[in-house]
Amino acid sequence: MSFAAVKFAIIAVAVIVVIGGMWWISRLPNRSRTHPDRLRLPVFVAIAGWILVATGGVMALAGFTAWEAQGLWPMRIASSVVFVVGLGFVIVYRNWYVAPRAREIAFRTGLGRELVHPYTDVTDFRTGPVKGQPMLMLQFSSGKTLRLNLRTYDMTPTLMAIDTWRRTRRWPGEA
Repeated sequence: MSFAAVKFAIIAVAVIVVIGGMWWISRLPNRSRTHPDRLRLPVFVAIAGWILVATGGVMALAGFTAWEAQGLWPMRIASSVVFVVGLGFVIVYRNWYVAPRAREIAFRTGLGRELVHPYTDVTDFRTGPVKGQPMLMLQFSSGKTLRLNLRTYDMTPTLMAIDTWRRTRRWPGEA
């Protein structure tokens, strides 16, 4: 067997393992340990962020510590961008969550702003497929919009509240 065939086989197996692992990880609900009602982003977002941070750090180390600095500005800029993007992924993973409850929905944005909206604040909602994925879109009276993939996040309390509204035209907890 030639070297090229072995190299191709190793790369094919690595790609299959990575894609399969990402699919398997994305199918599991990622709950916070301290607050089990909070659903977080899939773990591969944090893994990808830390990989980008490490790659950007190594690239920066190579680019900023070279003896001959001429011609290394593109590498320095690229390493800074890769590092900052990876750090952004890690920060968004750390901050973002959604917690559907019986009478309200709580969530935190990627930048860390916590919001709690009772279902009575919902002005518009839509459920349906978007590019083949079942999606839920909630728009609140404050102007905020929350879009979620229903395969990734268990939004049963919210969907039950929407069913209650469709049957009775009243949200749960509404007098």
